[in-house]
Amino acid sequence: MKLQDYRLTSDIETKILIGIKNSSNYGISCLFVPIDARVGVKLFPRKYDRDFSLKWQKKLNEEGLTPAAGRAFIFKFDWPVIYDDAPDGIDELQFDTLMLYSFFTQRANTNFKNKEKAISFLYQKAINRGFRWEDAHSNNIGMIGKKYVIIDTDPVSMSEPY
Repeated sequence: MKLQDYRLTSDIETKILIGIKNSSNYGISCLFVPIDARVGVKLFPRKYDRDFSLKWQKKLNEEGLTPAAGRAFIFKFDWPVIYDDAPDGIDELQFDTLMLYSFFTQRANTNFKNKEKAISFLYQKAINRGFRWEDAHSNNIGMIGKKYVIIDTDPVSMSEPY
């Protein structure tokens, strides 16, 4: 299946919920949840961050600097919240609907050697193409095949071109 063909289905919703529950590594702006061997989902609590990241990932992908980006969507789910200020001192369990602003993205391998070399290479490549990569470190890079890529394009990482 091609990246642009991925859509939010009940199977993918289940994988996202399991990914949220099991994840212990959140980035500053988003959580990445793998869907299969080739594709994952980036989940953001703010629409602005999702839109910013998606725009930059698509722009930088045209330059060969990032994984491909797919369809944007909103992931809604009910989350249990205990309200301890209920009348008569009785705790009350309710469910709030949470929304995560999301998009599908190509997966990159983040476990490889020579990350310092990769950071220098990507940083220089971004500069040469007129982009500012403000958050260049080993947690923000990956490999697709034999090509190094920037995997973090949120507002902390990217800024307007020179």
